[in-house]
Amino acid sequence: MTESIDTPGGWRFVAEHEQMASVLGAIVHLDTDGTYTRSELADAAGVPLKDLYLADTLSALADIGVLERIDNDGESTYAIDDRSPAYERAADFEQAIAATLDQ
Repeated sequence: MTESIDTPGGWRFVAEHEQMASVLGAIVHLDTDGTYTRSELADAAGVPLKDLYLADTLSALADIGVLERIDNDGESTYAIDDRSPAYERAADFEQAIAATLDQ
């Protein structure tokens, strides 16, 4: 019998944030030169904006460097940091799984 591994890590981080997998999956397909509102990110991920807001998913992605929050006079927008290690690994994972499923 295997023991449960109770250490923090990437998969646990994704699992602990509601809709994180959907949002991260959408982010790796968006134009990294653009900026996006919360609503645009929610639409791209196919999740209700309320879920992202309540779960603080976008703030968590900003904390790990995938998104950069840009505070304007009005609504905050987010830029994607495609040079962050977490973004690069998420994009690599997306490509690896897509290539495997296409076989």
